[in-house]
Amino acid sequence: MLGAFLLQKNSLSSIMLVATQNINKKGLSMFIIVGHDGASRQVTTEKIAELDQLGNIVKFVSAPDSIRKNRYKLQEKMQSLLKANTAFDEFKGLKNCMKVQISDVAIHHSVEHNKAFYGNLATCSSVWACPVCSAKIQSRRAQEINKGMFRMYHAGYTAAMITFTHPHNRTMGLASNIDMHNNALRKLRAGRQWVKFKDRTGYKGLIRGSEVTHGLNGWHYHTHEIWFVAGGYDMSKEREWLANRWYECCIKAGFNIPDKSAFLANAVDIQVDVHSSQYLAKFGRTWGIDKEVSMGASKKGHGKTPFELLDSDDSRDNELFVEYVRATRGKAQLFWSRGLKAMCGIQLKTDEELNAEQDDTAEVIAFLSRDLWKCVKYNHARAELLDIAEVYGFDGIQEWFKQYGYTIQPPKKNGMIA
Repeated sequence: MLGAFLLQKNSLSSIMLVATQNINKKGLSMFIIVGHDGASRQVTTEKIAELDQLGNIVKFVSAPDSIRKNRYKLQEKMQSLLKANTAFDEFKGLKNCMKVQISDVAIHHSVEHNKAFYGNLATCSSVWACPVCSAKIQSRRAQEINKGMFRMYHAGYTAAMITFTHPHNRTMGLASNIDMHNNALRKLRAGRQWVKFKDRTGYKGLIRGSEVTHGLNGWHYHTHEIWFVAGGYDMSKEREWLANRWYECCIKAGFNIPDKSAFLANAVDIQVDVHSSQYLAKFGRTWGIDKEVSMGASKKGHGKTPFELLDSDDSRDNELFVEYVRATRGKAQLFWSRGLKAMCGIQLKTDEELNAEQDDTAEVIAFLSRDLWKCVKYNHARAELLDIAEVYGFDGIQEWFKQYGYTIQPPKKNGMIA
């Protein structure tokens, strides 16, 4: 799917392309174009090529349903919310992410993956709150989980997925939800009972991911854990012991549990002999904005994810998102037992390090000065310009700036501007 298109006009045809490629019922590639009178029609690829030969450039238009565009759009909304609802010196990283220049902004293009991305910009590396940074970091963390599970299976271990939940209601704030839940987890893995459990199951370590939603009963914070135990061990045999142990730990952590039987039946879920795809599927609505934006809040029973709260037009949802940002600050979204990554041959990297990694095969195709970058930000065109770079390279970038009265020169091969 092309993310952006270059369309031209002459005195007889003032047409602007505003939508992406579609396949019609006959299997033909069609594009939607809209004239300045607002009328739209479908045209073939051949017609697009014909129009492309006419006159002068009117405008580049990004795909309206672009995943990248949705990420940048939500990032801008997140930054506006935080600027309006937090102190000036709070969350500076989030507020400045992908906006503030370190030096002239570089536009990189990977020929191998046909992906364009920016360099020399400040980033926040927030895996919880940033729609742009979280997508990149979570993608790399998912690769680590895949590798870790593969290595542990080949080392003779079995993986079981354990989900821990707790009672919650609308009066509980998210911060207290998280702190009490994590306190209960620490109590779970302490004492002689836990030592005996490890001995009988051959427990080696875990990977834990955290998930947050908000629904009719308020904030719902819960964790999904992969436990590596002795090969062939049936973790379902531990269901009763683990549910009772979790109940005791939640009581000690301060949770009010009026119905013990309901808690024991629902608060712990065990899936045996799982694979990485099953584990990552648990985060399908919260790991990566791609699915969240397209899915909306259709799964009412599961509540809204944080980015759905951000995307909402309801001011109360937006207030909840700000609470979420505050509550998750400084928290780890993904945790591995000490030594487990080393055992799996996975290098320890922070979210900041993962976010800073770049494709070695990418080349810089343009540098943007302060004035050029201001033009991009003013026109909310950060996603659009990357779409253009992927389709038309430097020539497309150059033509985009022409419509705003700017000129730009290609960089020399040594990375300096010509």
